[in-house]
Amino acid sequence: MNCSYAAMSSFTIVDTFKAKLEDEWTRTPNCQVRPGCQCLPPFISTASLKQWMDRKERGKSETNGKRVLDEVNAIRWTNFLNSGLVFEGDHSCVLVFSCLLKQDQGRLIYIFRNANILDKNLSDPKLGYNPLRVKLTRHKALHRIDNVEKIINDFEKNRWAFCPAHLDQELLDNIRFGAKLLLPFCTRDLVNDKGGTASVSQVTVPEEYVSLEIKKHLGEPFDFGEYGKVSTIGFLRFVEHFC
Repeated sequence: MNCSYAAMSSFTIVDTFKAKLEDEWTRTPNCQVRPGCQCLPPFISTASLKQWMDRKERGKSETNGKRVLDEVNAIRWTNFLNSGLVFEGDHSCVLVFSCLLKQDQGRLIYIFRNANILDKNLSDPKLGYNPLRVKLTRHKALHRIDNVEKIINDFEKNRWAFCPAHLDQELLDNIRFGAKLLLPFCTRDLVNDKGGTASVSQVTVPEEYVSLEIKKHLGEPFDFGEYGKVSTIGFLRFVEHFC
């Protein structure tokens, strides 16, 4: 979508967010090992998303994030619930909110936060949903929350794109990635197929997902279109995680 979202008067701020999420912030990796391969799932440029959320557009007194939060009319059960709880501090949940917006459930953000579903534990494979299930059920009748289990299942499915793995030495040294861990690769080429269970791949990774420790051992990053600055990394991986 090449038009200016802000110029489209029929667009609400939530519509603008969704359009940008799909058109500007979603990265679709290219695995070049086999034609049409889709072994690398799409991921979100979280840095770009957060920058937009924190920005104030010309003529607006509130940030984009605050305007989105106001528009979805988030469920509140006390006046102490405010936008600072979503966008600020160690217990912020900007990415959680974004994931809920994707599934048209942004109004549930305070319930998710109150159940300790936060950005800092979004990538935890053992993220527990029982407290959330209890709280959603409690609010179900009063706030017309349909199908609690579908809300939770959709969130579990969608959350991984919003928390791509940050590549550090511990991760690269670990032969077996977690089954649900999403790797933020732009491209992947097979350098050497050793047969059996292992192969050597060369991948490009956006700078925002590479640790300082790893960067010390890499060449100069280079511009790579919508991905911005990227680095090239080669490593050994079990083929069960790729094509």
